[in-house]
Amino acid sequence: MMDEYAHYRTFLGGEIDMTEASEPTDIIWENRHFTSFQRFYRGLIVLAIILGVLCCSFFTIFTAQKLALAMKTKYPKMSCGPYIEEYEKRREAWVRDAINEYMVNEAIEEKGGVPLFTGPMQCFCINEKNTKHKKTEYYELKDGEGNVKFKDQICLQYQNDKLVAKILALSVTGIVVTVNVILKKIVVFLVSWIGEDTVSQ
Repeated sequence: MMDEYAHYRTFLGGEIDMTEASEPTDIIWENRHFTSFQRFYRGLIVLAIILGVLCCSFFTIFTAQKLALAMKTKYPKMSCGPYIEEYEKRREAWVRDAINEYMVNEAIEEKGGVPLFTGPMQCFCINEKNTKHKKTEYYELKDGEGNVKFKDQICLQYQNDKLVAKILALSVTGIVVTVNVILKKIVVFLVSWIGEDTVSQ
């Protein structure tokens, strides 16, 4: 029976191979002029751009996290109760010891080392803030002859560093959200730029 219709499977000597046609609404007619090679080439460009954006976003997030961690390490959490008891009614001694710690860590940082404030300075600046002292106040250290050998706004530096640490910590979340939104828009645009001729492949 099938042999009777065998000749219908060929046309002009060649075997007929039929596939189901795409729905007209599934075809992107304006992209029909793109060849397979052109789509492949554009696909490689899109892949390179997306990888570049991902690398840039990774570097940005990594840098922000690294700086936030460095600030957190620089000023670890401390219990200030013992310092308040120790320096009660001895503010001059507290100022002196806080300045000394500040000077030591400043020298370490200038040499490329990692500063670490685990002594009296952190608690001194916190106590100054709690007792309504201005963060812009200058603190000085004098030698035995009464000459000023150091004068600086050590608590201003401390408060600024803490503020930067908070901003960096919050910025990481903001950066991730922003990158995702931008990346989504870029991917949608670039995928349409590739020039696929049907909505589904």
